[in-house]
Amino acid sequence: MENKIFLGIGIITIISGILLVIQNQPFIGIPGAIVGVWLVISNWKQLKSKNNE
Repeated sequence: MENKIFLGIGIITIISGILLVIQNQPFIGIPGAIVGVWLVISNWKQLKSKNNE
């Protein structure tokens, strides 16, 4: 359950990071988007491994 929640939070973080870059705040937006990508990838892998079991 928590993997799905963190996957959603990661997607929201990516979107907000992109919006911050568009609003000329790249020093906040780019690291935020990177953290969002990390959250999505790590939780996606965990969900895939649980589905294969």
